[in-house]
Amino acid sequence: SGLEGTIILHVFAVWDTRRGKPIAVLLGLSQFERLTSGQPTFEQVYRAFCESVDLPALQIDPDEVFGDIRDPTPGRIAQP
Repeated sequence: SGLEGTIILHVFAVWDTRRGKPIAVLLGLSQFERLTSGQPTFEQVYRAFCESVDLPALQIDPDEVFGDIRDPTPGRIAQP
């Protein structure tokens, strides 16, 4: 046929009808790989950061930075 070797791409949006907004997209594997290739993982980025920064030399005190970040009041009672 005249379409042999031709790639036809179809992208479908799955709609959440309660809110009218898309919640997912279905696409071909090659398009997914193209969109996600070359992106480092969080672990890779974090390791590179740790290797490039001398954290002890910065003398950051976690209690000073994060000591008052949490709300000390009790939360709501969870309903079963």
